[in-house]
Amino acid sequence: MATDAPSFPVEHKVNTGWGNKHLPPGVLFEKLEGWTQRDVRANTPPEVQDLMDRKGVISLYLEFTSAVQAAPRVRLVGTLKLDAIAAVLATYAPRFDAAGLVVFLCKKRQYVHGGWVTHKWLEYVDREVDATYMPKEIFTG
Repeated sequence: MATDAPSFPVEHKVNTGWGNKHLPPGVLFEKLEGWTQRDVRANTPPEVQDLMDRKGVISLYLEFTSAVQAAPRVRLVGTLKLDAIAAVLATYAPRFDAAGLVVFLCKKRQYVHGGWVTHKWLEYVDREVDATYMPKEIFTG
């Protein structure tokens, strides 16, 4: 369901945790850190919620995020496993695609203060706005 004004119709940047990332129009970013005991609706970035509402898939988004939260986690620390998130995303991807959205699971490793940190996030792409965008940091398994 297309509407008149896409979210972020201009290039914008987001603070990723390792610096700023420039995103083209029609691409939104959502960090996966902090998804442990999260209230999905209360913590969904407003621009992501707006995009899902515009596309008529907010219930699909909430179902997807609940499935991600229920996915297996790293023992002891409880963080989300990228392989598990990728498996969940693979089952939901066709439904997002039918709405003109592509969801990418991304990661970036960074050495910080004597140890490695893995940043995890999702990028939502409105294919009506950008039909070819692919992030450089796609998680491949």
